[in-house]
Amino acid sequence: MSAMPKRLRAFQQVCQDNLYPHPAALPDQQGCDRRHQAVAEVLCRVPEEAYERFKRIRKSRRRSFDWFIPPLGTLGLVYPFLPNVRPRKQSMQLERFGTSILKPYARIIYLSPFLELRGRDALVYIVAHELAHVWLNHAMYSFDQEGEKAEREVYRKVCSWGFQPEARKIERLREDAASELTTPSNVCLPEEATQLIRLARAADVDMGPCYPEGKQLCIEFYAIGDIEIVFKVARCSYRVTTEQYNDGDGSDPSYRLMLLLFIPTADLSELVRKFGVYVTELAKPPQAGNETR
Repeated sequence: MSAMPKRLRAFQQVCQDNLYPHPAALPDQQGCDRRHQAVAEVLCRVPEEAYERFKRIRKSRRRSFDWFIPPLGTLGLVYPFLPNVRPRKQSMQLERFGTSILKPYARIIYLSPFLELRGRDALVYIVAHELAHVWLNHAMYSFDQEGEKAEREVYRKVCSWGFQPEARKIERLREDAASELTTPSNVCLPEEATQLIRLARAADVDMGPCYPEGKQLCIEFYAIGDIEIVFKVARCSYRVTTEQYNDGDGSDPSYRLMLLLFIPTADLSELVRKFGVYVTELAKPPQAGNETR
């Protein structure tokens, strides 16, 4: 198994510097959700220069930001989004790559409850991605070429902070969702299996090669979080086995575990339908006042 990324500071320091969402359960407490755990990990891992800048931004009267991480059970909420950016003169354009908002507003990082169904890498990447927008002082609304420029700049910044593995993995998943399946050339999958894999990858579920095993579809996974998403969308569980493999060579072995998920072919049609609903929900535009990244 690969080593966990190095943390450059203790979580207690992040809390003292008022960067962690408050009030919220601490990462080591029971009931702390995955989004808050990802926020803690990102803020503990960012380089010192970036961290010090976040501290200055957080205290700033012109560029401050806050978190909005609603609990899973919150179906509706009247929430006090207090302005944390002062009004500016009409002629002033301080943000980059987008449209300025010239009246008082609140700069908020929103993390959707749907993220609780994502794997760890996706969560860490999304938190780092949104923090990079704040760090780079991007406008709250960016479109077309300006939006593309902002996204490229954010990707480079996230990678420079040490989140390149997570960034590359999630961006590769997005590319895979629009490309052919990465299955062996001699494997012929049922059409429903092909649809399922494309939908799951569109939902950022990292699936490996897939192949039929009798009356079951076998899918290779490398993270338990991705299998958990399948379980939660399907609202049931399937058989999972483990298989050890050597990712290195004879002189320098690197042993890892691969997870094999077995889905009965009779369940594929209903699972395709459920993933279709799930992906549709993920693709819905945010409500007015939110931004899409």
